[in-house]
This record gives sequence, structure tokens and C-alpha cells, in this order.
Amino acid sequence: ESYSDLLTYHNGIKPGDIRSKRVMLFFFPPEWHEDAILGYSYLEKEGMSKDEASWVYRSKLRKISQFSSGNKEDHPPILLVSYDDWRRRNPWEESHRILGVDQHHGKECFVIESKHRLDPKYYLSKRVSWVEKENLLPLHEEQFNREDKLFFMIDKEWDRIKPWDYWSITRWNIIDLNIKTRAIFQPLEQVFDQGFKDEEFTLNQIQK
Repeated sequence: ESYSDLLTYHNGIKPGDIRSKRVMLFFFPPEWHEDAILGYSYLEKEGMSKDEASWVYRSKLRKISQFSSGNKEDHPPILLVSYDDWRRRNPWEESHRILGVDQHHGKECFVIESKHRLDPKYYLSKRVSWVEKENLLPLHEEQFNREDKLFFMIDKEWDRIKPWDYWSITRWNIIDLNIKTRAIFQPLEQVFDQGFKDEEFTLNQIQK
């Protein structure tokens, strides 16, 4: 199956089935060196959600344990963004309205306000996103806490990855105003459609 099959057609899978599998191998920071995370995500639809299944292998302990994504505002290991930021929210979970048009780094964008509509205790009062018009790529996001105060910002840089020509995020620039911290997440290299098989995404495999 190709990445375009997953993006466009979900490869014929039904809501509730596994949508994608991933393995993350860590080389940095030193305390995570040679550790690994295995994750399964599921295809969802409005009215039916299913949490990701994730396991972490700690090489120094030679131990595998399952972990939950927990609260939506919690952070995945070593990342500053929340689980909802990382997994990309489903569009039906929020109400959206276009506030206007603005420029961001020279690109004309729709400015969109999004408010969570399913959870009255959701950790954000709203998100405001700058989405460039031509390819509908989110470039900048400002997040407001329950008191409607700006506390978190995310900038994303995108590029078409050759030779596949897929749009992909090449850099996250993240600023947390509460703890006065900035983090940059930048993949060094991205490759697609390498013919991986299901048996390579198993608990036994991540221990090797």
C-alpha cells in the first residue's frame, strides 16, 4: 500500500479498524537512546472514536509496557505539544468559522477560529489557525486556555518530498508562553512507500 492510498482512500478499511502503524526509534536524548515506541492508530468517524494503542520498549530495562494517551492536553514522550496537537484533531470535534484573511510569511491565509464542541471541559477555549489558501496547509496556530488567554503557538513549515511529491511537515516551531520554552522538531530525512510489511510493526520487532 502507498502513502497516497492511506491519505485518499484509507485503503478500504472501515471505521474502528487499524488505520496506520508506526515505530519510533530514539537516538536522543541519551536517556532514550535505543528505546522504541510502537503505535497503532484507528480510523474514526463522527460519533465513534478509538484511542491509539501504544507500547514503549526501554532497552536498558529490556521491558515493554503499554501506555495510554491519557488526557488530551498531556504530552507524548519528549514532545512539547499535546496528544491532540500531535495526532491532528478530527474536524468534526470542533466548530469552525472563518474570521478573515491575513498574510503569514508572505502567503495569503484564511484565519480560522476552532472551538471544541464535544467536551465542555476541554483544555482549550479556542484555537486560531492561519491556513494558506492555495494548498490549505496550516502554517501558524495560536491556542487559548480556558480563561481565553493566549499561551501556546505552533508554526509549521511544509515541503513536497521528492520524488513522491507528498506534502509533509519539515519543521515544527513550538512556543509555550506559560513555561517560556521553545522547542523545534525537525525530521532530518523523510522517505515514503518503502514496502514495509505488517510483521515489522510488532512488539517482538521493536526489541531487535
